[in-house]
Amino acid sequence: GGLETMAAAASGASATSLADISGTSSQSDRLRKLTEELSSLLMEQAEVSREVNTLLTADGGLNEASKRSVKSLEAAIAKSRQPGYFKYYTPSDATRAVETKNVLSAKVARLAELQKRVDAKQAQLDSARREAAKPTAAVDVPDLRRWFARYDRPAPAFGGEGAATTFSASRRVFGGTKHYPGFRSVASDMRPG
Repeated sequence: GGLETMAAAASGASATSLADISGTSSQSDRLRKLTEELSSLLMEQAEVSREVNTLLTADGGLNEASKRSVKSLEAAIAKSRQPGYFKYYTPSDATRAVETKNVLSAKVARLAELQKRVDAKQAQLDSARREAAKPTAAVDVPDLRRWFARYDRPAPAFGGEGAATTFSASRRVFGGTKHYPGFRSVASDMRPG
């Protein structure tokens, strides 16, 4: 589900950001450790979530027991005007044990506690990433010549035939009558290349 995707995204995002960061190895080790801790928390949260889902949606689970109990009560209310006894729905022993021990409440509380830990770990990870992304020292490069000497020239933006457009003056001449002289167009022709 979604939690596994979040865990994978957290570990995948950290891998790309670790490659981009030019910090020390201790910073990247800290980021890697925080990411692994976040990933394990998300996996644990996913496991608890699966357990809650199983308790609710399994055959004879809590959702089904609740639905049958409500239908049983509705039928009992309808039958109450008639003489006789109505047999109410009784959930299975496993469902009754889950209800009496408050297993679902404990698992939901565990999910909430795990979410708090995930949020705290995510905040730590974001803080560590911001810290690692800060520039380490200003580089003195007063002009482009020194910049290119230090970092090399960039590749040309346009390469090959037809990558850029050229504009040439139009050769058309308009008009020309006995009363008015002709005039050249002020338009430009745009052509590839």
